[in-house]
Amino acid sequence: MEIGAQDVILLYLYETHSFESLTEEEVPSTFTKDAVALRCGINRSELENQLTDLKKDVVIRKKRISRRKVASECVFLNSKGVVRAKGIMAVVSEKRVDFVDERGERRNM
Repeated sequence: MEIGAQDVILLYLYETHSFESLTEEEVPSTFTKDAVALRCGINRSELENQLTDLKKDVVIRKKRISRRKVASECVFLNSKGVVRAKGIMAVVSEKRVDFVDERGERRNM
């Protein structure tokens, strides 16, 4: 199963509970666009393209970052994004993965 960049972004924002921080004045740096791109393994320009496609699922707001003097654009899930991320999480958690353990034995998890 191939997980696309949009799904990875939604899962990251869901796992970091970004939807709970939407109303906060000051947020951690994990919600900045740079951090989201870095943690999702995509470059910043690709993140911008994906966020354009995800505009129904995310909210982009300029927020003050903890321990910094400047504000940055941050990405948060909205209610539709939370529902979509939960659906992706359910599908991903049902998949079984074959792997080789440290003893060289094939396992299914």
